[in-house]
This record gives sequence, C-alpha cells and structure tokens, in this order.
Amino acid sequence: MTVNKRPDILLINTHDSGRYFGCYGVATVNSPHLDSLAATGVLFENMIAASPICSPSRGAMVTGRWPQRNGLLGLTHHGFRLNSNERHAAQIFRDSGYETVLFHFQHVAEKARMAWTGIRPLFGAIAG
Repeated sequence: MTVNKRPDILLINTHDSGRYFGCYGVATVNSPHLDSLAATGVLFENMIAASPICSPSRGAMVTGRWPQRNGLLGLTHHGFRLNSNERHAAQIFRDSGYETVLFHFQHVAEKARMAWTGIRPLFGAIAG
C-alpha cells in the first residue's frame, strides 16, 4: 500500500545574511541546525535576486513573478504593495490545506491579506 504524503515545506528567508552559514562553508559561523536542514533538504547554491531591493526580490520569490508584473517595485515601508490580484505562496499553500505559519516578520504584503494560519512573533510586534 502506497501512502501519498505531501512534503513538508519550510521556507527560511533571512535578512541581510547572504551565505554566511556553516552549510555554505563559512567555518567561523556556528549554525548547526541550519547546517543539518541543508544536509537533509535542499540547499540553494546558485540563485539570483529578481531585484537589488529586498521587498521586490522577496515578492518575486513568493509570487513567482517579476516585480514589474506583481506590482511590488519598491520597499513596502515606502508604500509599495503587491497588486491586488497577486497570490502570495502562503495563500496558495493555505488554500491547498497546508498550515502556513509566519515566524517573526515579513514585508511583502499586509498581514490581513496573507491570512496566515498562525503568527509567531520572535521579538515583540510583527512588522508588515
């Protein structure tokens, strides 16, 4: 009997860390938990950014569309937003029955629009 189980998906997106983790060969960084995840999961070794600015680049990653198509052309804290018809990956996963939990913060779209199944702040209030 074969059981079709959907894969667990964990998207970790850090802010301004680059590739400064042990799993990328940086011996001076102690990141054993991330290193373990990288060893047993998928480790991106060749990736480009859709934009040199963080919000549009993250927006492209979670919509699968270029910033000029999804509407997020600048920083969200300067008023830029995804187009109203854009669907964030969290929405797509939630609508497919996944639990979608935001840990800490995001700055791609308004929290109410994302309809996360859970929000877990790490340090105080959640921005976004």
